[in-house]
Amino acid sequence: PQVSGVYFFEFITLEQVTTHAARHLAIEVSLDKSPQVSFLEQTAEQLTLVPWATLPLVIEARDDLAVESIELVVRRSNQSEQTDRVLPLWQGSDVSAPQRHRLEYLWHLAPLNLQPGSVVEVHARASDFRPTTGQTLYPLRIAIATEDDLLRELGEREAVLLDVVERTLIQQRLLHARTADWAEQPAWSPEVLADEGHAVLFGQRQIADALVGSVDSAARSVEFMLRTVSRNHLDRPEISARLHALLDWLGELADGPLPQIDQLLGNLVRLSQRGDAPVAESELRPLVAATVDRQEQLIAILERALASLSVGNAVGRIERQLAALTGDQQQLAKHSRELSLDWLSNSPAMSDREPELAAIRQRQLARRLAELTVRMATLSDELADRQPQVAARLSDVTALARELGLQMTMRSAAEQLARRRFGRTVSLQRQAVDDLHRLYDRLARCLATDGMQQGGSGGGQSKQSSQPKPGASKPGTSPATGASPTISRSGDLAASLAATGELVKDLWGHLPERQRQQILQPLSEDFLPKYATEIEEYFRALADPDRRPPESP
Repeated sequence: PQVSGVYFFEFITLEQVTTHAARHLAIEVSLDKSPQVSFLEQTAEQLTLVPWATLPLVIEARDDLAVESIELVVRRSNQSEQTDRVLPLWQGSDVSAPQRHRLEYLWHLAPLNLQPGSVVEVHARASDFRPTTGQTLYPLRIAIATEDDLLRELGEREAVLLDVVERTLIQQRLLHARTADWAEQPAWSPEVLADEGHAVLFGQRQIADALVGSVDSAARSVEFMLRTVSRNHLDRPEISARLHALLDWLGELADGPLPQIDQLLGNLVRLSQRGDAPVAESELRPLVAATVDRQEQLIAILERALASLSVGNAVGRIERQLAALTGDQQQLAKHSRELSLDWLSNSPAMSDREPELAAIRQRQLARRLAELTVRMATLSDELADRQPQVAARLSDVTALARELGLQMTMRSAAEQLARRRFGRTVSLQRQAVDDLHRLYDRLARCLATDGMQQGGSGGGQSKQSSQPKPGASKPGTSPATGASPTISRSGDLAASLAATGELVKDLWGHLPERQRQQILQPLSEDFLPKYATEIEEYFRALADPDRRPPESP
């Protein structure tokens, strides 16, 4: 039956004689509900992942009768046609289909070929045998980012974590001083003891919540950051080691000083509830001494955690700033090459102000490098006593920056830009980018060795980071997009560039190797085919010092 009601059997003979059964049946029909699906062990916030990340999913589906199948529904935000991609995950049997099924699935994002900047919405969908379907109420949102962006986000989270630990340490020191004063009092009235005890107990519970107790606690934040490093296959052992050390310290607090302090303060508060008689010094002193001792243990652990985070955050901030500077210099070098082509072709799209603005940007980058070098030298001096190995390596990075003459190279590029000497500008900017990569590699080795990966405690050595340089893409990807294959040149353009390269080699083969490589290096750049003529004219003009590009009418 389709509806609820009272039903009975009716018998009809061949002679069309009808007989009704004496017994009636009351049947109540229950509608078949759609399956309920949910993501487990996932936070409500948006996840940030790289295109090659691996995301562990835990999905639970329930149905009032039986679950037939579970699948993922993926929708990309950057596609004009909102077509959903369905990934089957599990298929049940009609013989022994469960009413509730929990599925653990390791989802590899690489086959989706997602691009940085896109956002993916993911639903889990389940069906029963009727079939009716149900899906998660809210989608799991995934933002696709580059590795540099993800490291920058981790750095920002670590800076927030540093602020939490620092504020907690200040609050804990105040509570410790307040508790230690109790030992100086010969006797306490029940009312005063109750007020003092409750105030300190409340403060200690706030600290416990901030560190390990609440959903927004420092421990939850560290666990999320470790999952982010693992999901995205980040080869940053210094970050993982520092976060693991911090998580161990927080676990030590959760198992030891924090609950012990709470219990001791609770006992002290109960002393104030015994009656009107003052609390005797012999009863108060043991509780106060034990509470102060546990508070000092808590302060010592927080100080170790703060020292580790302070060093890691300071050096990590310098690393992120150097990576951003390298990326900005690459973009400016690319813009300068485009300006040189426009200038050679007398393009009307090029304004007189563009070279001046580019020169201003180049001077700003040189100033940023100078400030960053001073910051590294200052941090090296500050860490000389606490982290001598890290301080020595930072000093080595600073010395390399001076040895390369990087600031002078960038300032010279700005001067050449202002004078519209684009050939020399491109050469200087290319050298600046190469030197910035060398500087970044040296700093990355500083982060991945010695005390940085130990999280402020003892420990062994970790493997050297193989993180790609700033602005570089994963193997097999194009620098322009970070994901799509490089577009090959046409045959005519390749032949033209090859001929130009031979011409340059014949004319400038007498130059030193470094200068000759700087001249030949632009030939390997990926330019659009429409610039083939301009590229050939550009190198011929460079080869002939008496030749000048035609003036614009």
